[in-house]
Amino acid sequence: MEEKGYPYHYLDATYLKVRWGPRVTSMALLVCVGVDEEGFREVLAVGVAGTEKGAAYTSLLRGLIDRGLKGVRLMVSTIMKA
Repeated sequence: MEEKGYPYHYLDATYLKVRWGPRVTSMALLVCVGVDEEGFREVLAVGVAGTEKGAAYTSLLRGLIDRGLKGVRLMVSTIMKA
């Protein structure tokens, strides 16, 4: 069986309030959604980070590469500054 390819990827994050020990803090929930050649979307990776910085996305994407990600044509990510 041939491996399924996802040439298009969307990266995004949302912040959630999380109880961390005695206090409540905001944590970033990072998501990578892949779109296959037929246009179907699948969540490929989810990660949690303290912030939405480059290092967090690098870790998420390295995990995908380690799992066999290849053939990416387009990666979309929006960064919004307050």
